Amino acid sequence: MDQVTTNKNKILVVDDLKMNCDLICEILEMENEEYEVKKAYSGDEAMAYLEHDWDIVISDKNMPGSVDGIDLLHKVKEKTSADVILMTGFPNLETAIESVRGKAFDYLIKPISINSFRLSIRRCLEMRRLNKELAREKTIRNELESAYAELKKMSKIKKVFGQFAANEVAEFATENPDFWKKSEIKQATVMFADVVNFTKFTQKEDPIEVVKAINGIHSCIFTAIVENGGVLNKFLGDGLLAIFGAPLPQENHAEKAVSAAIKAQQNVKALNTQRCKQGLVSLPIRIGINTGDVVAGCVGTNERTEYTVMGHAVNCASRFEESAQSGEILIGENTYKHIAKIYSVVKELPLQLQGVQGEVTVYKVLREAEKIA
Repeated sequence: MDQVTTNKNKILVVDDLKMNCDLICEILEMENEEYEVKKAYSGDEAMAYLEHDWDIVISDKNMPGSVDGIDLLHKVKEKTSADVILMTGFPNLETAIESVRGKAFDYLIKPISINSFRLSIRRCLEMRRLNKELAREKTIRNELESAYAELKKMSKIKKVFGQFAANEVAEFATENPDFWKKSEIKQATVMFADVVNFTKFTQKEDPIEVVKAINGIHSCIFTAIVENGGVLNKFLGDGLLAIFGAPLPQENHAEKAVSAAIKAQQNVKALNTQRCKQGLVSLPIRIGINTGDVVAGCVGTNERTEYTVMGHAVNCASRFEESAQSGEILIGENTYKHIAKIYSVVKELPLQLQGVQGEVTVYKVLREAEKIA
């Protein structure tokens, strides 16, 4: 019975009388359960076995040597997770109190009753099984609570991010949280939008009305951007920058950007109609769009970073917006090549853009145009 096996209840029997050890082992053998049992004939000998992962230690209280049953009880509780069943042929109140204080599972009186002994073993093993189940359930519950908290956090992040991007982009960002750590060259379409004569408007109006007005216009533009799968990258005072085709790849991003620009102009026009009916100033917008290779990635410092796009195509889009008139949408040559057969456009006079050598060809998208069938 001293042979070590696995997946069995492990019991250490400690008694200075060999006859008592043998009797306990015989009782255990009569059980249907399989046990792994080790005998020790003194508390001192038992100390050498405490490194093993015992389920139960059954010990006599009065034993010769430096370690008696009470001492062994404290050592078992200190060094292991085993439960202790203490036995004594000389019961007294003091010993019983010591056993309770030492957190012994049971306190049996010799000569022991076989039925009482069996019941004590079974109750102890059942309690250990339940404790393991409870610990396992607690671990699972903690893991679920942790997962729920993380999902809740990610859902909140996704919700916040979703205020600036289409749902599919928000999904991409949450599933690929490290996408912003590396810069990459992408072909994308960039859109700048700006309110015409907004500075003059702010000089005359109450600040509360200014904020309300710009929020309404931004909402009109943002709705159009998201409906067409774009990303609102940043607000630029009374203007904004939107990206189509980054960070999430997007088919027909030039077409989507132009569609968003037309829709934005229509939304703002409808808003201005309402403003005029209320006796408020009309605030038209102008839009510049360009398609080309951009460097997409995170810029900033270790303390503060933001995802954005940079490059010649971006600079040109900004200049197109600055050159556009009230209610106009100006696009570059590359954007025109992608949408020439889809939207009605008018070729404008070449522009000389600040910081750009030579003249640049631009096209004006007809504001009220519909897609050509």
